[in-house]
Amino acid sequence: MYVCLRARPTLRKALPLDSETPRTSDTLALHPDPSSSIGRRTVLIGSAWAVPAIALTTASPAFASSTTALAFSRSTYRGATCATITGVRITAMQGATAQAGISVTASLSGGYTFADGGTTSTGTTGSDGSMTLADIKVPALGGTATVSATSSGATTTSASLRSVEPSAAVYVQNGTSSTSSDVPSGSTPVGGSLYVTPNADLIDAADGGKVLSADVAAWGEIAATSSAWSIPVRKADGSCVWVFNGTERATVDVPNGSTPSIGSSFITADGREMVGAQGTVRITDVKARGTYYNGGSTSLTAFSKQDGTFVYLEDNTVKSAVGVPSGSTPACGSFFLSPDGTLVDGVDGSVIASRIAAFGLLTRENASWLLTARETSGRPVILRPGLQTLATGVPWGSRPVGGGIYLARDGRLIDGVNAGRTVATGVGTPGAFAVMPDSWRIPLAAPTASAAVVTDGISQAVAGVPAGSSPVTGKLYLTPSGALVDSANGWSTLATGIAAIGQIAANRQDWAIPARKTDGSAVYIYNGQESNAVGVPAGSIPVAGSSFVTTDGRELRGSDGVVRMTGVAAYGDAYFDGTDYFQPFAKADGSFTFLKNSDETSTTGIPAGSTPVAARLYLAPDGRLIDGGSGSVIATQIATAGRIATRNGGWVLPAVRTDGAPTAVTPSGEVTVSGVPTGSTPVAAGLFHTTDRRLIDGLNGGAVLATNDVLVGMYRELYDSTWSLPLGIASAGC
Repeated sequence: MYVCLRARPTLRKALPLDSETPRTSDTLALHPDPSSSIGRRTVLIGSAWAVPAIALTTASPAFASSTTALAFSRSTYRGATCATITGVRITAMQGATAQAGISVTASLSGGYTFADGGTTSTGTTGSDGSMTLADIKVPALGGTATVSATSSGATTTSASLRSVEPSAAVYVQNGTSSTSSDVPSGSTPVGGSLYVTPNADLIDAADGGKVLSADVAAWGEIAATSSAWSIPVRKADGSCVWVFNGTERATVDVPNGSTPSIGSSFITADGREMVGAQGTVRITDVKARGTYYNGGSTSLTAFSKQDGTFVYLEDNTVKSAVGVPSGSTPACGSFFLSPDGTLVDGVDGSVIASRIAAFGLLTRENASWLLTARETSGRPVILRPGLQTLATGVPWGSRPVGGGIYLARDGRLIDGVNAGRTVATGVGTPGAFAVMPDSWRIPLAAPTASAAVVTDGISQAVAGVPAGSSPVTGKLYLTPSGALVDSANGWSTLATGIAAIGQIAANRQDWAIPARKTDGSAVYIYNGQESNAVGVPAGSIPVAGSSFVTTDGRELRGSDGVVRMTGVAAYGDAYFDGTDYFQPFAKADGSFTFLKNSDETSTTGIPAGSTPVAARLYLAPDGRLIDGGSGSVIATQIATAGRIATRNGGWVLPAVRTDGAPTAVTPSGEVTVSGVPTGSTPVAAGLFHTTDRRLIDGLNGGAVLATNDVLVGMYRELYDSTWSLPLGIASAGC
């Protein structure tokens, strides 16, 4: 875990960025109202993530014929495991004429059944030539299957049936999370409080699950003012509509198949940005666009053109961008993100920031702006005009969402500008941070997950985990109500009212973890027993063991109130090497020190701008991993690292190189890991988490320790003896 409380200003001006995966063709039809006042996180754009498209198509139109042709309304129907698929519709046509009174038999495969338990169902088409099948039950193990339709003298037809993982809908409104029972299991969070159901309906969780649009194939970003909001939608048949204040409206002159952008706007196949509410064109030959920035008196939007040039819109005037490197991506406002992570202002070519890997939604903070981002090293950073700090209480590698909020891989939604407060737990997928007229909101999908703990390489399921919990460390989980519970002891409660939690620290037989309560008070859990921290001011940041960092940068040991360090700006992971306890720090004055037991010790050979990683290790801006105790370079070309741990009597640090290759670092240098795919995330020791949700031990021949793990907690070890890692496993079965 890595937290910064203060940092020196490094930015020259506003950095309005967009999402983790730069999107193409974003546009606004309904601009945010700069006079709107909804708090410190007023949205400036509509979505924080690349907009997912549900790949739905329609059957080809029938040619004039005397033969009756059957067709399904979609090529694919989806439903969550153990839930039902509704609205499967079949039409019977003879040429362009609907055929009423046709008896049609539908058959299912792959374990899918109708509501009565059977696999066949017969019905008769109505006056419009269509019939809707009975609800289809998705089997516990899910999978892909086929629904086919036959009728005497008619052509047969079929469609795919596909399962999605079950999940609950949770949306955050002004920092408070709520579970919605009106959203079907397996729905995809869109933005604000909107979801797209497996049945392809756009619904609003905040309005009782009201259906806003049906047969949705793709959607764009929400745009909002103080009194209205809108979102563009493309239907399964390619037609384009927009939803205004919850009501679907037709677009003007927008061609079928256009890409939804924002508000009522779309990007056509030939690169025109069209405002669907009026049918007007603002820019042509668009290849990609960034997100809209409303500066109050001036609006800015960055674009790349199909000829490789870059421009930006200042209000409605197209201007050429200056100094933007080839291959850059339009980000937000007049800013572009270069392939090497440099942020460039297209107005004058100036460099705004470097080493940016991902970013969430640009939001307003009072009269200014705030950007939630992550650097290539994995550390979470908050960008404000002229200032860059590290997000407080946010683990490395967390996903930036917006408004200072991040999603950690353990499923905690964490507020990095509010002392690391846990906003929600058990979250698998976030939608877009958006502001509706009355509040800011984020829709979330919480996977239906069971608990499992990997202990010394063996995974074991643990029954009874409270729904929506996040794995914390060892065998501990954090429930949605803020209770810290122990899966190894009958889910006994160790502490309640937890708002933020720090790192675990352990030696050969004892362990401790610090936490902050919802009332701001500081506690720590020592070998399962809660104790009040001594001399720790309310609102302090839990760090490791029993230690906290105060808002004025003092590092306090909560067990006795001793101040061990002042001027703290950032810190890395604590580590016990069998004899001594170490933890690296960065100071507000730019210097670096580390704790050896309780003594602050100066470092050697650590360059400016380095990041404290673990023990005495620092990651330099050029990718060198340096031992601050000796100044020796342990490894080079390191991009990011996991949690330090012990193997065979010495430390090991899993990492990813700047070329994307997974590796592990020991005191003697790098060692090869095996069986770990590129793109995997370093966890701890030799453990990596793959993109297909496997936990792999790269130092043990690539052994797969767990599969389908959607949530991954913090590694806990008692020195060189036993270790454990809590997981959330996607549930199989009803």
